[in-house]
Amino acid sequence: MARMIPQTLSSTTRSYAEKKMFSILEKELDDDYVVFHSAWWQAVKYVIEDREGDFIIVHPDKGILLLEVKGGKISYDSINKSWYQNQDRMKRSPFDQAREIRHSFIKFLSKSSNLSRACIGQCVAFPDVDAVENGLPSEAPHNILLLRPQLKDINRHISSIFDYYSGSGNHLRLEEKGVNRIIDLISPKTNFKKYIGNDLSEIHQEILHLTEQQFAILNSLYFQSQCTILGCAGSGKTQLAIEKTRQLSQQNYTTLITCKSLNLSLYIAASLSQEIESNHCVVSHYSKVIENYNNRKFG
Repeated sequence: MARMIPQTLSSTTRSYAEKKMFSILEKELDDDYVVFHSAWWQAVKYVIEDREGDFIIVHPDKGILLLEVKGGKISYDSINKSWYQNQDRMKRSPFDQAREIRHSFIKFLSKSSNLSRACIGQCVAFPDVDAVENGLPSEAPHNILLLRPQLKDINRHISSIFDYYSGSGNHLRLEEKGVNRIIDLISPKTNFKKYIGNDLSEIHQEILHLTEQQFAILNSLYFQSQCTILGCAGSGKTQLAIEKTRQLSQQNYTTLITCKSLNLSLYIAASLSQEIESNHCVVSHYSKVIENYNNRKFG
């Protein structure tokens, strides 16, 4: 059973032929195989272009195959040199498409060590076609074509295609290390790091932005003698109180700030140290205020 990447078909896969091939490759290929479905990479040819292989079949000893899949009824018009899929003319030959994808993938691998020296070939699968009549055009060697009968013994026929390409020269064996390197290039296990310093900086900027909006509201309430500010924890109520106290201090008003949290009162006192020193602000814990009030009332 081959290792499939991804492990399950994407919900965006519409091609019935690709779904069929995915199931066959997963269930029938040996355990040593790694198969990528719908793998994307970028190639540079005058401009940056995206490339996709329907399937990339990788084996540690045999090499790499780029597999192009075309479903439905397939035919070839020798006069116009045109391929048809379900009576619709294809934009290009599936064999030419597979060949270009192979060359693009070799260039992609050549940037990473010596992986491009492995045996790398291409093949085409027509999983809904049973036989070929009157032969194939020269661009389409029968050795690299998989039809429905061959899919019943996919292991043997994939090995045969590898043998077809391996005879062209000495190739590097990928081994397990090479296979893992290809996995890292196409579908690595990626972690995205976050740095707390950057988070704090962004949060600080957001707080400044929010409090500037709230200060604008305070300014609009300049002539209001009473104001009630409501908000959940962390919404900036304390910052509003501190800024309002500073504004009142500049007008020579003395402000009393009370809160039930001792830690919060210490924070406010530290933030308003200049106003406290100039006797324009008093920060006191709520219980202390109540105690002083009761002493004055009943003392």
